[in-house]
Amino acid sequence: SLLHDRRRLAYAILLIIILIFPFLPTVGTIKITLSWCTVLSGIIILILHYLYFKSEYQQLNIYYIQRICLILAIIDNYFVHYLLIRSLLIHILSWILLIISCLLPFFSLSIYRLKRLIIIFTSILTIYILLSTQYESLFVLFLCLLMLTWIITYEQQQQQEENIRLFTFQSLLFIFLAFFGTGNFASINSFDPSNVYCFLTIFNPFIMSFIIIFKCILPILIVTCATAYIIKNPNMIKNFRLYTLIICDLLAIELFFLIKTQGSWLDIGESISRYVILMAMIVILTAFHFLSSLLLKKELHLPS
Repeated sequence: SLLHDRRRLAYAILLIIILIFPFLPTVGTIKITLSWCTVLSGIIILILHYLYFKSEYQQLNIYYIQRICLILAIIDNYFVHYLLIRSLLIHILSWILLIISCLLPFFSLSIYRLKRLIIIFTSILTIYILLSTQYESLFVLFLCLLMLTWIITYEQQQQQEENIRLFTFQSLLFIFLAFFGTGNFASINSFDPSNVYCFLTIFNPFIMSFIIIFKCILPILIVTCATAYIIKNPNMIKNFRLYTLIICDLLAIELFFLIKTQGSWLDIGESISRYVILMAMIVILTAFHFLSSLLLKKELHLPS
């Protein structure tokens, strides 16, 4: 049908756009702050959120709170990275927005699965705006849109269980793209402190490391939430984990022979780290899928 063709076209366009980001300079190595990218992505998210939920009459409080948090996050980032205002009030506001964004999805109704997924994505994007200094918020925005079109396109297909091998390969590809898409791996090595200026400006290596690692895993959480949304029955989950294990082991064998023992410490460290990441991928993904299932299913209720 025409609608199905348009969805596939949108999926292809978003995939092409998202593949541009790995070729851009690594986040953390660009010397200038691209605050306009963060503000632009925040405005786009706000518009899309309003357009999608404007005709909804349930869970209105959650939608309003998300929009307010999103607006405050945009203002917060603009003050910190463009106006260079880094007061204690802004730090407190950032931590409050972080906590609210983490908890808000649990107060939405789990029976509306797609709406809940969009609420989860919006919360992640709100947090990511607080942590963005350059173009990475645009990357995460397009990643969320790609995941939504992937879900819609995949659900249109028949005999989904027979496509589990292709689905597993796509899921792993998106996970690797989410992790390496903005050079996050290199950003951990470079340890750019500007990522945490919304939360603190006093040097604290433990909190700063936690925030930067938290930023790196958010795109992976987006992909695993989309994956958990698609795979519903236990048989699909079992096959998905089996194929994930097989693919990761095959890739790990190849990377084992590509480990460098000569050259710079950075090259040696990156080659070893890629191998270790792949070896631990099945355990990491299991934990992420458990967290994604909680985000999609667990509900919290305020005491009446």
